Amino acid sequence: MMFTRISKALALVCALTGTAAQAGDLDLTCKMDRTKRDWVMPQFSLYQRPNGTIQILDGAIYKHNDKKPVDVKVRKNTADEFDFTWRITLPSMQGNQIKLKYRAVLKKATGAVSVTAFLLERNQRSFARGNCAPR
Repeated sequence: MMFTRISKALALVCALTGTAAQAGDLDLTCKMDRTKRDWVMPQFSLYQRPNGTIQILDGAIYKHNDKKPVDVKVRKNTADEFDFTWRITLPSMQGNQIKLKYRAVLKKATGAVSVTAFLLERNQRSFARGNCAPR
């Protein structure tokens, strides 16, 4: 039953690069099970705005982006997976601004997701894997 709900929600992702879908068609919560380093948050929400824009919100975005989600850029959208990216800028402990680029690949059939965070200034990466489900 859970895979049926995931499949229905993820099937909606197929239309995201075409015409805009109705608001609320994409509404997922993704929880990370395994992480390496700490640039990937343990949970994030992925959803579609009424204008068709896909946005993401996690703890770091909430805290450092005026509590507002950021838009994602769709890299690839096939029958099997949804590949997307987003960028954020965070303050460092030294007071500098650090730029992060994220890439996530969501497997539509299972809801499995992998996230890679790139710390651009230092060419460092963090990884995480988890699962997404409808909220």
